[in-house]
Amino acid sequence: MKMRTVCYGSDVYHKPGCHYVAMMKRENRLDVTKANAIAHDCHVCKYCNSIHYHLNVEDSFIRSYKNKYGFDFVVIGDALYVRTEISCWKIAYIKSQEHFTLFHINRVPENFDFTHPQTCRYHFQADAPQSESIAHYLRYIYEHDRYKAAANAGETITDFTSHRARNLAARSDKKLEKRRLNYLFKQLEQENRGLRELSYC
Repeated sequence: MKMRTVCYGSDVYHKPGCHYVAMMKRENRLDVTKANAIAHDCHVCKYCNSIHYHLNVEDSFIRSYKNKYGFDFVVIGDALYVRTEISCWKIAYIKSQEHFTLFHINRVPENFDFTHPQTCRYHFQADAPQSESIAHYLRYIYEHDRYKAAANAGETITDFTSHRARNLAARSDKKLEKRRLNYLFKQLEQENRGLRELSYC
């Protein structure tokens, strides 16, 4: 469990890595749980409750995904937009709940201008739980798009890095199979109109 830091005499709590904590005298620091801090009527530090705090604290992790996997990043408002080789994502920070929510672009347009990714439409990624970190979602995005790219190329991935990634692949396989069956039935109905009438019997 990640602890929060409160300075004696203050009603503000800070997240790990906040630069204001470094300014406190060690003897004045008190480490408590978030629930305990809230129970004593403390509220979160304005800096900690921002996407900029997370960008600073998780900078090395974000850079590693840029260097290793070629991810591109743009920060607009309270959201970090992530472009991969095949898609685009929106990691939105929700201040009222102190966590992130993940959204996936509906369709990547031709001549996609990543300097203004907020102009596109996104949908909530239902199978990605809310998270307190950007790193959690970057791992999810990598696994998701890695599997998607392989599926589009007719390849199979078996070396999943987590149980969640394996489950994601299994769900994707089921969706693809369902689409394939729907397509086949549609083709059959077009070739034989009587088959469509029988399907309603």
